[in-house]
Amino acid sequence: MSDSSGEGTTRLRVQCPDRPGVVSAVFDYLYRHGANILQA
Repeated sequence: MSDSSGEGTTRLRVQCPDRPGVVSAVFDYLYRHGANILQA
């Protein structure tokens, strides 16, 4: 599936031990790399 800009859509699923800061770290990484988060 791709949008009109020609860039594809990717789904990311993360599985790891539950601990404080995991979600924040993942979202920070995605933000710094230019990801556009459509739904969380």
